[in-house]
Amino acid sequence: MLTKMRAVQQAFEHRHKLRGDQSMSDQKYAATYQFGKTKVHIVAPEPVSKEEHEQRVREFHLAGWAIWNSLPVEKRLSINEAAAGEE
Repeated sequence: MLTKMRAVQQAFEHRHKLRGDQSMSDQKYAATYQFGKTKVHIVAPEPVSKEEHEQRVREFHLAGWAIWNSLPVEKRLSINEAAAGEE
């Protein structure tokens, strides 16, 4: 006798659980706006020192150059030609 199989089992009840995230009421927001019935929270990054900012920018530049250098020479030349044509 064949039984009908279901992709989703009906016996399990969905429960909301926190997974290490802060609850919405515990977070600090840089700004909060109300548009009709919608509330929008703006979350700003933590302030960093000038040295830390410069270090992060340097890491972004190094990552960009690593990606660029991983391209074949022919591809880099064609990208440069296309960029020169747009100017």
